[in-house]
Amino acid sequence: MMYKAKFIFVVFLIAFLAIIAISITLSGGVDKFIENVRLALVQGRFEIKAQPPTVEAIYLEHPISGLANCTENYLDCSTDPDEGYIRYPTIIAMVRDTSGDCDTQDSAYVTVCTPGMVECNNVTYDRAAKLNFLAKSSDNAYCNFSTNVIGFDYYETPGDWGIYANATDGARWNSNEPYSVRFYYTPKPAFSYPASGSLVDMGVLRVGEWNNGTGDAGTPPTNPAAQNIGNVKQNVTWNASDFTTGIYTFQIDGTNYVIDDDKDGTSDVDNFEEVYIDNDPTKEVMFPYNASVVPPVDGYLDVCSNFDCDGVNDQDAKFNIYWHINIPIGQEPGTYSNDISITNVG
Repeated sequence: MMYKAKFIFVVFLIAFLAIIAISITLSGGVDKFIENVRLALVQGRFEIKAQPPTVEAIYLEHPISGLANCTENYLDCSTDPDEGYIRYPTIIAMVRDTSGDCDTQDSAYVTVCTPGMVECNNVTYDRAAKLNFLAKSSDNAYCNFSTNVIGFDYYETPGDWGIYANATDGARWNSNEPYSVRFYYTPKPAFSYPASGSLVDMGVLRVGEWNNGTGDAGTPPTNPAAQNIGNVKQNVTWNASDFTTGIYTFQIDGTNYVIDDDKDGTSDVDNFEEVYIDNDPTKEVMFPYNASVVPPVDGYLDVCSNFDCDGVNDQDAKFNIYWHINIPIGQEPGTYSNDISITNVG
């Protein structure tokens, strides 16, 4: 029986191989068989979607110390007012894009928020600017965008301000929105009347009487104005030395030399009260900067409300300065000059 079973198995195996051989022959031979096996291979596939950019850091330029990273250290991130002018600091946003094409960002911008705004973003802001492409890393994953068109007026409120930055690749805004940091707009007392070393021409004066409203001589008359060109209230005091020709002297005695904001030496209606310069060269006088106060003295020169300092309440921030001088009979003729000193303390 055992030999019979082996015989049957051998016959079955021979038949099976014969069937395979016939099948291969009918379908094109061995090569065709191998090809059919190869067609049975499958493919793998995955997808990487474009990632939204992220804002990594914001930098702000200080006029002396240069760029500071506002993201890392708020205390080092500040800028100063430009006395009497507008400060245009460079603002830089560093953007990261894992897609490796940060330099093709559709848009990147910053907004600036004044003190008092709870959150700085693309809705609650005071001024804004689109950023320009500046530079990229070698792997094209990091890019810097910058602007220097956002201005800060000299009179604006000092303290904590905010900067918000955002970027998009056209379809996706940055994934870490909102991204905002703080910076410090420095308090700065500053005053002008006029530039140091300038001449205040008091004209040709008469003896034996008061010469009212001097200090605006010239063709045309050019009366220098006193103005707060900083962003904080400040005390400003005045003093002056005796006039001299180098040979002769006109002495200030506390009764003959007056600072005023109008040409009328006899009336201060709707104007500041005139102040006599003392004959003590060490004694400074404070001009009464607030005519609305009775008596009209509060000791502070106010901050301007706009760039030209011509707002409704700017009377105490910018005004003309005139001098009243009483030359006694017998004062020798000549060209006299003196030094007028102004001290401002914020």
